[in-house]
Amino acid sequence: MNLLAYLEKHRIPFTANDAGHISVGGFLDLEGTGITSLPDGLSVGGSLDLEGTGITSLPDGLSVGGSLYLRGTGITSLPDGLSVGGSLDLRGTGITSLPDGLSVGGSLDLRGTGITSLPDGLSVGGSLDLEGTGITSLPDGLSVGGSLYLRGTGITSLPDGLSVGGFLYLRGTGITSLPDGLSVGGSLDLRGTGITSLPDGLSVGGSLDLRGTGITSLPDGLSVGGFLDLEGTGITSLPDGLSVGGSLYLRGTGITSLPDGLSVGGFLYLRGTGITSLPDGLSVGGSLDLEGTGITSLPDGLSVGGFLYLRGTGITSLPDGLSVGGSLDLRGTGITSLPDGLSVGGSLDLRGTGITSLPDGLSVGGFLDLEGTGITSLPESFSADSVYLDPEHFSNVTHRKNCGRNNRTIFAAWVGDIPHIAAGCFWGPIHEFEERVDNEYSGDRAEAYKQAARACVEELAINLGKNLEKAA
Repeated sequence: MNLLAYLEKHRIPFTANDAGHISVGGFLDLEGTGITSLPDGLSVGGSLDLEGTGITSLPDGLSVGGSLYLRGTGITSLPDGLSVGGSLDLRGTGITSLPDGLSVGGSLDLRGTGITSLPDGLSVGGSLDLEGTGITSLPDGLSVGGSLYLRGTGITSLPDGLSVGGFLYLRGTGITSLPDGLSVGGSLDLRGTGITSLPDGLSVGGSLDLRGTGITSLPDGLSVGGFLDLEGTGITSLPDGLSVGGSLYLRGTGITSLPDGLSVGGFLYLRGTGITSLPDGLSVGGSLDLEGTGITSLPDGLSVGGFLYLRGTGITSLPDGLSVGGSLDLRGTGITSLPDGLSVGGSLDLRGTGITSLPDGLSVGGFLDLEGTGITSLPESFSADSVYLDPEHFSNVTHRKNCGRNNRTIFAAWVGDIPHIAAGCFWGPIHEFEERVDNEYSGDRAEAYKQAARACVEELAINLGKNLEKAA
């Protein structure tokens, strides 16, 4: 049976032009059919599956809009001008060469094939996998839209102007240098390679992993969109203008200072380094871990998007204008005061510190824990999601014990013009507290719990000379 008869028999929609060239708009699956050849000029808008057929060659001018599946066929060559809009998987075929001008919109998988070279002008929109092939060089101008896998090949160099849109994986190759102008849209992993330097103008859209390499310096203008891991390298300094979109790992390096204007989009981990100071204008989008470092002060205007870890450092004060998007844990530090205008997006843990007062305007997005501190009063203007303290030690707080089903201690504090109640993780105006109680309790239990809070507020108003009617 020929293709035309097959399409008509199975009522598969197609068109044929005056020259007799057949066009099928969607997916064409010929697996298990008796078809042994395809007509010249065949066009398939979707994918073409020839697996398990008796077809041994592809026609000239074949165009496939989707993927082309050839595994398990007797096809040993590809026609000139072949265009595949999707992926082309040649594993398990006897194909030993690729035609000039081959264009593959998706991925090209050559693993385990007998192909030993790539044609000039090869364009691959997806990933290109050459693992285990006999290919020893890449053509100039090669463009790979996805990732490029070269493990287990004899390739020892990369062509100038190579562009890889995805991941470039060089571990297990004999490649010892990178070409100028290399652009990698995804991650670049150089672990286990003999590469000892990076080219000027290197741009890596994803992560750059240099752990255990012989690289001893970074080029000026290096831009890394993901994380940069330098652990265990001989690198001793970072270039000016370095931009890291993800996290920066410096543990085990000889780096002792950070460049001015350093921008790190993710986590900055300085534990185990010889760094003793932070540059002005440092911006960290993720967390900043200074635990166990020799750093003794923080720069003005420091901005940390995540957590700030200071335990075990010699830092004794926080700079004005400090902004922390995550939590700030000051336990185990020598810090004794907080700066005006401090903003903490997460929690602020002051337990066991020598801090004795809170600044007006303090903003805490999570919990504020003051237990075990020398603080004896709350400021009139501050915000937090919940507040934990020892109420007996505060002059402007009133409390009641054994409240609610958990027999907890609740307390009242005046914030701005409104009395607030703290009960476990709840912190807010008394009317919101009563609404919460009504949702979780009923009858006498609810009334007793609310009455305890009201008694706290009434006592507090008397102690502070506040007018409850104005506060209502």
